Amino acid sequence: MFVKLTRDDHALLTAAVERAEQKTSAELVVSVQPGSGGLLDVAAACGAIAAALALFGVMFSEVEFDPLHVGPIVFGAGWIAFAVVAFFVPPALLAPARTRRQVDDAAHAAFSRHGVYRTQDRTGILVFYSLRERAGRILVDAGVAHAVPADVRDEWRARLHDCRSAAELVALLDEIGERAGQLMPRGSDDVDELGNGVAVSA
Repeated sequence: MFVKLTRDDHALLTAAVERAEQKTSAELVVSVQPGSGGLLDVAAACGAIAAALALFGVMFSEVEFDPLHVGPIVFGAGWIAFAVVAFFVPPALLAPARTRRQVDDAAHAAFSRHGVYRTQDRTGILVFYSLRERAGRILVDAGVAHAVPADVRDEWRARLHDCRSAAELVALLDEIGERAGQLMPRGSDDVDELGNGVAVSA
C-alpha cells in the first residue's frame, strides 16, 4: 500500500517526469502530500460518545467500580475511540463527500502553490496524490485542455484513481509522457519552466 514516499520513490518519480518532458512540451509537476484534510472533528465526536457510553456503563453496571478507576476507564474509552478514527480509519470510509472536497481543494491549492499556471503557453499538468486519502487529481492548464482530448485526460484520471504504489504512479507518468508527446510534441527550443523535482508537502 502506498502510505509514504521513500527516497527511492522520489528518485523514480523525478526520473519519470524527466523522461516525460523529453517527449512533450507539456510541463509536468508531481505533488505528493501526506493528507488533504482529516477527521479530527469526527474523531473528537466519536471519542466523546465513547467516553459517555463508558461512563453510562460504569454508572449502571452491576459490577461495583472503585471511584478511582472511573476516570481512567472513561478517559481511556474516549481516547481509544478518538485514536482509532483519527489514525486508522480511512477518511473516505466515514465521510466520502467531504474527503473528495478536501482532496479537490488541496489539489487546486498545489496547482497554485507550485506555479503550474505560470508556463508561457499554459502547458502545465499537475499530478497530485494525497497519501492518507489514497486519492489523487490531475489538473491541466488551458493549453493542455485544448490539445489533449477530454477522454484521454479522463483515462489518466482513471489510472491515477487506481494507483496504489509509487511504481504505478511512475507507469502513469510514462503514459502521460507518451500520449502528451503525440499530441504536444517537444520542440527544439523547449525550455524546462517548472523543473522536474517531486514536490512533497510536509
